[in-house]
Amino acid sequence: MKIVDTLINAAYKQSDVPAILRVFIEDFSKLSEDDNQMSFYIDPISMKIEEYMKLIDETDDNVNPFVSEMGIHAQNLKSKFKEAGFNHFDMKMRRKSLCSLFNKINKTMRDGKSIDSINDLVGMEITLHTRSDFDSEDTLKDLYNLSNLTLEYFSNSNEHKGSKFSLCDAGELKDTISTERTPEEVKTLKNLNSKIYLPAENMIEKRFRNFVKDYAFQPKLTTAYQGIQFVVKTENGIYFEIQLKTQPMRDYLDAEDSPGNHKNHKEKQIDSSDCEQLDCLQFNLEFDSKKMSHIDGYRPNVSFDRSGIVQAVKWDLRKSTHF
Repeated sequence: MKIVDTLINAAYKQSDVPAILRVFIEDFSKLSEDDNQMSFYIDPISMKIEEYMKLIDETDDNVNPFVSEMGIHAQNLKSKFKEAGFNHFDMKMRRKSLCSLFNKINKTMRDGKSIDSINDLVGMEITLHTRSDFDSEDTLKDLYNLSNLTLEYFSNSNEHKGSKFSLCDAGELKDTISTERTPEEVKTLKNLNSKIYLPAENMIEKRFRNFVKDYAFQPKLTTAYQGIQFVVKTENGIYFEIQLKTQPMRDYLDAEDSPGNHKNHKEKQIDSSDCEQLDCLQFNLEFDSKKMSHIDGYRPNVSFDRSGIVQAVKWDLRKSTHF
């Protein structure tokens, strides 16, 4: 039985994501008895699911402890930003949908990577508002200042007494423009996004650079994606990714015809995938909607789903509200 088959069977019988995952973990552990190949994946996948469960389980007061804590840190960051003169920005948090999680697990295994490399189960995005549709030297300088303030907050224990955080190594940048910025590379980016602005230098403080992926300075050549991102680990073993963008960067990614649009990018990845196909793996996770009618909020269309199965669950951290 495939991994996704086990999950789908659990979904057809249970009423919400936590219940689905509890049944999945129980049934999944039995797979290795009949499939030696699966025994290699049992523990890593179970540990990743348990990490995900920490993000969705709630207390008797219907509050998830991690979400509640992040709301506090968001308010602290909000005050820090305003003290530095930044008054116009969005702060949002999203938790991966169930489908996105399992698609990521399957792809990671097919690529021969460690499941522990999946460190974006939950993420915070900070978008700096701008007056213009175009980025400039000033907007990029502001973006770097916001990024350095955020990095300082999560790396300095005096900023968040009572919580412990650790910045994670950034890893290697792939498929990005080189630091030399050849004319051919710049032309490629301009063809993808005619409004793109390339800052003259990486303005992340040197002490933070090994922890940051600076796609603002080195955009993706395949999508013209720009942004600054890094991963933080909590003392409870939860990893979360923080991304910072200017409003023009976010606008570019949100445009339906943009090569950087998340949906378009993922579909392109699927079409171009030449990974080894393992019998126990399947990339697309699809449910029979008729068998999912017992789940409150479930819709097969990502734009309308409210169950957390198809669409990511999001919070507006400036207002500490769910939407």
